[in-house]
Amino acid sequence: MIWNPGRLCREEHLPSRPLVGTAGFSMNCLQIRLFGGVQVVLDGQGIAPFPTRWASGLLAYLALKNGKLLHRDVLAALFWPEESDTRARKSLRNALWRLRSIIEPPGVQPGAFLTVTGKSVGLTGTGSVSLDVEDFDRLVSIGCEKDLDEEELDSLEECLRLYRGDFMDGHDFAWCVQERERLRLSLLTVLERLMAYHLQRGEWSSAIQRGKTLLGHDPFREHVHRCLMVCHHSMGDRPLAIRQYRECERLLREEMGLAPMEATERLFQEIQGGARHLDDPDALMLFLASSRMEQRMTDALARAEEALADLRRLAEGARQSDGTQEQPEHPPH
Repeated sequence: MIWNPGRLCREEHLPSRPLVGTAGFSMNCLQIRLFGGVQVVLDGQGIAPFPTRWASGLLAYLALKNGKLLHRDVLAALFWPEESDTRARKSLRNALWRLRSIIEPPGVQPGAFLTVTGKSVGLTGTGSVSLDVEDFDRLVSIGCEKDLDEEELDSLEECLRLYRGDFMDGHDFAWCVQERERLRLSLLTVLERLMAYHLQRGEWSSAIQRGKTLLGHDPFREHVHRCLMVCHHSMGDRPLAIRQYRECERLLREEMGLAPMEATERLFQEIQGGARHLDDPDALMLFLASSRMEQRMTDALARAEEALADLRRLAEGARQSDGTQEQPEHPPH
């Protein structure tokens, strides 16, 4: 399997003719999009919606594991935890059959993407696979590793384009919920970085746009409300700055039973008193500090969860292993 994390998932990036492998055969290409649901493009053609959530969820989980082979019993327990071992294995077989018929239909080389043995399953075939989540994570890493320049700015803007909606929207697997929250926090970090960039440059309209998007995802980020107050005031719109404070105060009071922070109250008093210039250095500094710290925490949490999942898979594989040689199952063509 050839993974292409740098090939962003959009039609204009599709090759105009099939890729050719080293052996001279045509290389099939699979583009997997997990933001906003599950969408798959095979050799430039969109695939019809998956017949079951288990088939689409299975493809997504295998894709997220970067072409690793995963033990069948681990997958069965992950997707059908309420069923007996026998029924869970049968459900897995059915889901694999459906998945293979979708991503390796007639005309696609058997085993181009999906490898299925008596013990393991993985996207380890000969075809080329790209995944929007991998592209997103890579671009977040580029855009958050240092102060923004043109390259980092472009990376963060591309992150916003890739994030078409919440990760695997409509799927409620436990692992899916955790990954969805991780990616949502990464999105908020991207938006904060972009807002801080525009604040530093005095690009108030762009900063307001990013701030409104941020509050659409998390309306309780008080420092974002405060930054929007600064932006509106800097554009000469004192009534809108006051309205932003009122909205922040209402949300905190009605939803959380809290009063605004002292810094927010102080900023409001300055605006209401008609101050021409605002002295709120913490608004920008909080943005820069919080976005970097949140990204570091998000990355550390993801690494810890992945390490724990690997340990669980190794333990389950050791328990189930009988020392026999794995053989690929014959594709249903």
